[in-house]
Amino acid sequence: NERAYYGHILDIVNTSFNSAYINEWIDHYQCFLTGNQPSLSTFRSYINTRSRHAANLINNAVTNIPYRINTPDGMETNQSFITVSGDGWVDVREIRFSGGGALPITWTDNNSWEVTVPVSPGANTITLEAVGFDGVVISRDSVDITGSSTLAPATAANFAITEFNYHPGPPTADEQIAGFLDSDAFEFIEMQNLSETQAIDLTNLAFTNGITFNFPSSTLDPGARVIVAGNEAAFIHRYGGGLPVIGQYQISNSNRLSNDGERLRLEDASGTAISDFTYNEGAPWPSSADGFGYSLVLMCPGLNDPTLPQSWRTSATVNGNANGSDTIDLATWMVTNRVLDLSFDDDGDRSASLLEFATGRDPNIFDATDEVESAIVETDGQLFAAMVFRQQIGADEISFRGESSGDLVNWTDGPLYLGRTNNGDGTSSVWFVSNRAIGTSEREFLRLEITTKP
Repeated sequence: NERAYYGHILDIVNTSFNSAYINEWIDHYQCFLTGNQPSLSTFRSYINTRSRHAANLINNAVTNIPYRINTPDGMETNQSFITVSGDGWVDVREIRFSGGGALPITWTDNNSWEVTVPVSPGANTITLEAVGFDGVVISRDSVDITGSSTLAPATAANFAITEFNYHPGPPTADEQIAGFLDSDAFEFIEMQNLSETQAIDLTNLAFTNGITFNFPSSTLDPGARVIVAGNEAAFIHRYGGGLPVIGQYQISNSNRLSNDGERLRLEDASGTAISDFTYNEGAPWPSSADGFGYSLVLMCPGLNDPTLPQSWRTSATVNGNANGSDTIDLATWMVTNRVLDLSFDDDGDRSASLLEFATGRDPNIFDATDEVESAIVETDGQLFAAMVFRQQIGADEISFRGESSGDLVNWTDGPLYLGRTNNGDGTSSVWFVSNRAIGTSEREFLRLEITTKP
């Protein structure tokens, strides 16, 4: 459009088509000219004249006004989202929350903009930054808005995709008799309100990548979950009725989750991402979720980054835990097993209680089984040393970090997370592989550090 065109021309003038920028290049290349070759200096005045001319045309076409918010302070709304308006010249490319990502923006004319922002209950100071074509903040402005609703808007801070089954297991004989012949019909995506105290508004949320689905007007209580099913009838047949299914998305044959992996994006009512990640059917993503019936589960929602494959695991059982959880609470486990200190070895088997929790062993019964096994991984004809840790599925409140050393004294980050596979017995094998091929360097020792999440 016209505004974007002027903005790009102005950016070119400010960055490269001006005398300050071009003089260095003229001076540099002038030294290569010899004899009667014409001087490059004639270009100085030409570029200077043309850049001033372009800038004048832009100023004459669009009034140069400062960036500002025009929505008045003190507004009150009972909605979870509100439209904020303001002014900005053609040098403004993006508007964003202070330090955040760009907001979807509507330019109502060459100088006037509108964005939709979330409003929480009570007082809200909304600070918006104008960002130029070079990514630098031009200016920022704030507006105070009071939210009179008891609902908080659903955002990345309080709402998350917690489980999804993108490649369900095949239909059983009973399911086939009922008419559900395609395993994809049993897909589902589960989301959760991460707040323990605040109900949230789901109105106008939408999946825009992976699948398309618009949320109806609805709310979600603190800690509650909601499910979007592929085929609602198939989902109910497999998982039973009474679950919080908010709708189905397989209205058309193409609107389904890819079995090969794809980008999945959930947006709030302003178009800002709540969750945006790309999953895959193979390592380092949990490969057992690809057609074996297990769902992908986000460990410790709100703490783990959903864009990282190591933040996800498979469900403990086939078909997953729609509207439920197979997470094993560490504090409850400690009380049940009378563990006072996770660093202690109460049963004398040389494994601290934290390791007993991670592996699913009884901390009060002697068991000298090794927690970590060695392995060899072949990649592109080269062999790499690897470590395999057998983790109890659901022991999510632990973190892994691979380290390497050449002398058993100095340790550095080394082995890479390779993925995990479901063993079918309530455990998964977590793989870490060295980044140095065997035989291409001096000896290398590997170890795995296991800690609790903060």
